[in-house]
Amino acid sequence: MRGDELSVKVKNRPRRFTVLVFLLLFSVYLFTSGRTILSSDGWAMFATAESFVRRGALDMDQFLWMGLQQGTPGRGGHLYSRKGLGVPMFALPLVWLGVKVGAFGAVKTALLFNVIVVAGCGALVYRMARLFGYDGDEALAA
Repeated sequence: MRGDELSVKVKNRPRRFTVLVFLLLFSVYLFTSGRTILSSDGWAMFATAESFVRRGALDMDQFLWMGLQQGTPGRGGHLYSRKGLGVPMFALPLVWLGVKVGAFGAVKTALLFNVIVVAGCGALVYRMARLFGYDGDEALAA
């Protein structure tokens, strides 16, 4: 084996290990995470995403019964979330999958968003530590 081939294999090892770190964290968080939304904030964000998937609307009329606790009335008497559109829009593919496939339900599928984000952040911390010159054990500890 030539020297340049060896250096390519050594350079690719941290990238492959980053994927393994992601998969490890994903599996741990998947099996330890809750299976329901526990806060009214979470329900408001989920309702916004579900309304968009089902009707193409950004309201959260499913929670009209909550009144002004989580939303603000808007045009046509619809209730709109005060939580912003970031999380609902990023969670749209998972909510769509949960609504269309239906095997696990939209809520449980949407909760995968948290698992993916947290596992991705852990893998990103590992990768950044490796890029900053820390060895594998130190990066893994981070």
